[in-house]
Amino acid sequence: MVYEIMVKIDLDRLDNEQKIRVLKKVVEKYKLSYVAQKLGIGRSTLYRYVVGKIRKVPDDIVSRASSRNRKGR
Repeated sequence: MVYEIMVKIDLDRLDNEQKIRVLKKVVEKYKLSYVAQKLGIGRSTLYRYVVGKIRKVPDDIVSRASSRNRKGR
């Protein structure tokens, strides 16, 4: 049996490194193309967030990514 931990993320307390880690975990689970499509951003933009080329990750992107991860979709 698989249990997923549902955690509400307080984005105000996360620094950019932690936001990038959240995105990395979601991409590891669902793959880059799928996550980019669901977030409504380009694959190359999401890739740049994940590898750290874009250091400032918008809160709404992390929020949508984490909510999709909690729902298991």
